[in-house]
Amino acid sequence: SNLSITSLLAEGGAGVAIGQTLVAGGGDDLNVMMADDLIPLSMLPPQYPPGARQQRVEGWVDVVFAVNERGLVSDAQVVESEPPGTFDQAATDAALRWRFRPVQVDGEAITVFRQIRINFSLEQSSQ
Repeated sequence: SNLSITSLLAEGGAGVAIGQTLVAGGGDDLNVMMADDLIPLSMLPPQYPPGARQQRVEGWVDVVFAVNERGLVSDAQVVESEPPGTFDQAATDAALRWRFRPVQVDGEAITVFRQIRINFSLEQSSQ
């Protein structure tokens, strides 16, 4: 079962849409919960790479990241991206700056893992 939430976080110019998806599979040691249990406190969109912007390149990056018991992203890794390599660094740099409300189980904060798709699009957002 996949939960898909997409929110457009655009501040004029190129929009970067961030869709949250449940991580499929994973070992028993992965505390994977529904994506809507993750409450963002700060999710600034990635910087659009200037080279990609000039060449009118669009794409997406699937990133898996850990949110630790303090709500900080402690790890971010690219699972897949299109076109490969173009937006990887921008995506992981952004994810590592995000902050979330810590996820608690039985009153205790735990580390959880999430997969998210970050879409890089040059379409102007209608505001």
